[in-house]
Amino acid sequence: MKLGLAKEDFTPEVSGIAMLGYGVTHHVIEGIKTRLHARAFYLEDDEQNVTCIVVCELGLMFNSMKHEVCKELRRSAPHIPLEDKNLLLIAQHTHSAPGGYSYHPLYNVATPGLQLDVLNIYKNGIVNAIVKAFERREKGQLKYAEDQVAPDKKVSFNRSLTAYNLNPDVEKVEFKDRHLAVDRTMRMLQFNDTNDDEMGSLNWFAVHTTSIPVSEHLVHFDNKGYAAQ
Repeated sequence: MKLGLAKEDFTPEVSGIAMLGYGVTHHVIEGIKTRLHARAFYLEDDEQNVTCIVVCELGLMFNSMKHEVCKELRRSAPHIPLEDKNLLLIAQHTHSAPGGYSYHPLYNVATPGLQLDVLNIYKNGIVNAIVKAFERREKGQLKYAEDQVAPDKKVSFNRSLTAYNLNPDVEKVEFKDRHLAVDRTMRMLQFNDTNDDEMGSLNWFAVHTTSIPVSEHLVHFDNKGYAAQ
């Protein structure tokens, strides 16, 4: 198997528009606290079957982004065998990144409206990360592990406890223990080279990326950004 990883800064240098996440018009950008990144993970097996996963420090991912990225890849990097079916774009869900990049008007109400400059900056950053990851392909291996976060570690909380307790297959949880009403499995996919040295990793754990409040007007990658850093 061949693996290629790359990280690209794709922070829009904008102000005066709203961020996507809290859904309010007054959450307007006044500056940048942390840069935003797209991280590409390119996988190619021995039969040359290809998959690419790109994790983006954004609030949400839309078909607008997938459409624009695929179109740009066909235009500028036709040698990279990626299309809609083998490219996965993921948002880590920070509420403190510029909005206005969706084709759906509902998600652009607060911005206000579609911000083509923002969409293009995100698109170009994702494409650049993919191209770099493709160019850095080398032989490697994947490793997967998972474990449970200890019950006394209050790192994630269920905000719909009433709904959770209606599930017939769960033990009812009191409000004080709402941190137990979530999936507490930490999952890790590690990308290693042939020397078994780590190239990078993908991590899955249920934490809402809202450590930065709506009162903060600086672009920020939030708690998952710090974890990735």
